[in-house]
Amino acid sequence: MRDDEVMKVGLRSLEWLIAQHLGADGTFAPVGSNGFHVRGAARASFDQQPVEACAMVSACLDAHRLTGEARFLEHARHAFQWFVGQNPRGAQVFDARTGGCRDGIHVDRLNENQGAESTLSFLTALVEMGTADRLASRLAPAAE
Repeated sequence: MRDDEVMKVGLRSLEWLIAQHLGADGTFAPVGSNGFHVRGAARASFDQQPVEACAMVSACLDAHRLTGEARFLEHARHAFQWFVGQNPRGAQVFDARTGGCRDGIHVDRLNENQGAESTLSFLTALVEMGTADRLASRLAPAAE
């Protein structure tokens, strides 16, 4: 839309979301769907879902494209890493054996269901990160 005020509000909202999605260990940890995140109260830590990680990847990459700020590219990478084991359970949500993506992270286990929404979330995030990384490598100054 190229509206500076809308962009400022969007970036400020994204910054807030990034802060809300940091786990105690610094990994990406989306608010779980097993409860809510009520202002001033503890947020639901589990059942984290792939759609949240995918949405964060997309939002951060859009912010990077708009601002050119490398920190948004790094936030996107952190969110993507959630799929491959950098999450509160330290478990790989993407299943390389099947090509699918598990439906989420419970407090005591992974949700072994591999639904279309979860798999498409992973594949979307994978394609977006690959595109961003290829573009970044083309724009990087050549090593001397």
